[in-house]
Amino acid sequence: MKDYETQKLIDKYVVELEKYQNLSRSMMTMDELLMVDNKIIQFKERIKNLRSVSHA
Repeated sequence: MKDYETQKLIDKYVVELEKYQNLSRSMMTMDELLMVDNKIIQFKERIKNLRSVSHA
């Protein structure tokens, strides 16, 4: 994967991560909270992995 493609994916995941982090959690059910938390974890892991690959 080329560096610009990697950076493009990182940027995309960062935007998605921010969307999930900015959600109002006050009216969510427990299932929704868990789903959002899992998505946040997934995006953070993907970003971390892509950054480690691009710096290798």
